[in-house]
Amino acid sequence: MVSGRAGEPRPDRRAAAPTILAPVLLEKQPLEEREYDFPAGRVIDSALDEARCSERLDRAVNDLLRQRPADSAGGAMVWPWQRAAATLAAVLIAGGIALAPDTAIVALTGMTVLPFVCVALLRLCALYEVALASRGPARREVPAPP
Repeated sequence: MVSGRAGEPRPDRRAAAPTILAPVLLEKQPLEEREYDFPAGRVIDSALDEARCSERLDRAVNDLLRQRPADSAGGAMVWPWQRAAATLAAVLIAGGIALAPDTAIVALTGMTVLPFVCVALLRLCALYEVALASRGPARREVPAPP
């Protein structure tokens, strides 16, 4: 007895040939003509992934809103005082344009330019700091001990 258990018939060589030759023949077969058999585990996993997809999507989108609504953009993003300030600003702008359009345009242009001027001043301060650092450390005269 070469293989198998006692009392079992010896496998036929012709029956074993396809299992031995199949991988070799599959490598020589063009990619377009191959038929793929996916293992059952992968099919089951993909079916479970499709079933869990909506649950994961809901968790990804709404979990922050459920756990910490103050940090989420999905909750109440505008506080009442912010809404009142925006309404007041809109009324003042509309009233200013209706009563004195030239003055209102100059004021709005000035308010629009203000952030850009602040950024330019910040860059100027950074340039000044770099210029001071490039000179090297300042020398200090240390008085001799008495």
